[in-house]
Amino acid sequence: MKKPALNSIREDFDARIMSAVELFAKVADDAKGNWNNINGWEGHYPGHARRIVGLAFMQMLIAWEELVEATLMRYIAGASAPSGYSPNLLLGHAKSISHAYQLISGKPKYDASKHFMSWDTWSTLLDTVGLYIKDAAPFSNLSALQKQRLHDAKVIRNRVAHFSKKVREDFVVVAKSHIGLSPDKKLSKGYDVGQLLIDESSKGFGSVKKEPYFIHYANLILACADVICPPNEEPIEPPQPTTISSVNSRG
Repeated sequence: MKKPALNSIREDFDARIMSAVELFAKVADDAKGNWNNINGWEGHYPGHARRIVGLAFMQMLIAWEELVEATLMRYIAGASAPSGYSPNLLLGHAKSISHAYQLISGKPKYDASKHFMSWDTWSTLLDTVGLYIKDAAPFSNLSALQKQRLHDAKVIRNRVAHFSKKVREDFVVVAKSHIGLSPDKKLSKGYDVGQLLIDESSKGFGSVKKEPYFIHYANLILACADVICPPNEEPIEPPQPTTISSVNSRG
């Protein structure tokens, strides 16, 4: 029986991330309030544009979460990454992707078309993966910085999708950390997800140049994807991380 493959899964993921980045690029200037009506062009109002930025960010996070799930299930079913990498399975591979879902969920009747699998934290995922894959690799190979920023990304995504008090409070903590505002200070009135993501900084992502936080997160997610689902590379070459260069809006 032919083993499941991850090539198309990774290609679809990359395309979805680029689609989100392109959407961000189209509205970034409007979100900053820089639009004008020269030659009849009329942009989005800044508040509306910032909402679009937030939705584009959520699109990226959904793509990432679906990549994690699809990659894990296919590894358990015996698949290899586009690079040829395959993890060391502790119990042999599942009979099918459906069987992999049943094993990981612990539910014999689990149906991926009807149920939703979620992970509260990355450590929760690793605890489960470690039962089936040696050392939970490659999922355990993310750096501490990558795991922290993925946690922050989930907080930001939740703020786009929900309006509960806890979600708002969690976002405020993450936003203050990103922009270097002390906990006892208040964010400016109306500061939202879109504003955070268009803010340009080099803070919190290691040795990087100053970019909008949206671009930092896009590059982070692509780098994490390269860890868990390595793209097709020449075997003699060291892995080259996938990154997005600076985005010029309306370019």
